[in-house]
Amino acid sequence: MKGISSFLLLCIVGFNACMAHAHDCPPFFRETFLQPTTSQSEWDETRWNKLFHDWRRLGIERIVLQWSRYGDISFHAAPVPKGPETLVGRLFKAAENNDIKLVLGLKYDPNFWERISGGPHHRSVYFEQRNVERRLLLDELSELSKQDSFEGWYIADEIDDLNWRGEARQEQLIAYLSRAYRQIRQHSDAPISISAFSNGKMPSGQWGHFWKKVLDTSGIEKLYFQDGLGVEKLNREELTLYLEALKSTLSASQKKLAVISELFRTKGDSGFQSAEWGWIKDNLSLVRENDLEASAFAFHPYLDPKEGDAAKQLYEQYRKAQWLCTDARPQLDSADLRESPREVRQPGADLSGADPELKNQNPE
Repeated sequence: MKGISSFLLLCIVGFNACMAHAHDCPPFFRETFLQPTTSQSEWDETRWNKLFHDWRRLGIERIVLQWSRYGDISFHAAPVPKGPETLVGRLFKAAENNDIKLVLGLKYDPNFWERISGGPHHRSVYFEQRNVERRLLLDELSELSKQDSFEGWYIADEIDDLNWRGEARQEQLIAYLSRAYRQIRQHSDAPISISAFSNGKMPSGQWGHFWKKVLDTSGIEKLYFQDGLGVEKLNREELTLYLEALKSTLSASQKKLAVISELFRTKGDSGFQSAEWGWIKDNLSLVRENDLEASAFAFHPYLDPKEGDAAKQLYEQYRKAQWLCTDARPQLDSADLRESPREVRQPGADLSGADPELKNQNPE
């Protein structure tokens, strides 16, 4: 009887512990962004398959490939017609093998911020150049978009609230994005998305109405809003105001809104590193309160145990929290952690510059 009583006591304690954690469960990620880099082009199919396999075990169902082309660097086209398989080709194979969907990003121009800072005529010429590039790129991506794992398009230009103040500039931007929408629609009817971030330069209500106008006029179906907490562009109170404004205005238009949750924090003058799970969880509580979808930026490198002590610690904290909140504890083969050597890198900030190989030109 004493043994039975002890067993029951352990069950009750365990149940109460689980219930205590259950009400505090954040919305775990089902999606992450992924920035292709030149070093990743050397990763073979096996390495990508293992990585996607691990992410699927952690609940990832969709990956937003931030760009298929970065400046003059192509990640989707072989140097010669019968050359080696491309990075994007390997990603689609890994996605197919692991029941993950891919959102295919278009071109990111590292000179975007410089080129839009000129006058109206300069922006007009620049936007026309981008329209021509996009048309050619879409022709090249048309076969990839027929893959079963393909689930949509992502316009890689990031929109802020500093460069697009004023009606004339906004009308020019909307015309540019409307053209992009029509070009994509000539190839596919899959959903189209774009991302934005705030420097706190536009009141939240005005920001919400601005995006309602942009999405309603252009036709773009989904907005990803970067929470800005990792790069300290916004604090939590400010983020709450922006989320409420965006949700209120976009829901009337039946447009989708997702929050990009930054998994990193500033680390003095030395760049960025993986954040603590408690900090991320508190940030995700704002997403839950607004009943919004959370997208991670980014499982690689910030939640990749191969990328250093901070990333490994966040990974273990995330797995433990997920175990407390789900029926089945997510598993990762220990061999997978040792299979590939750690890649030496120094992550940077924001969607357009989280990799050292890529130049960050986001305005401060």
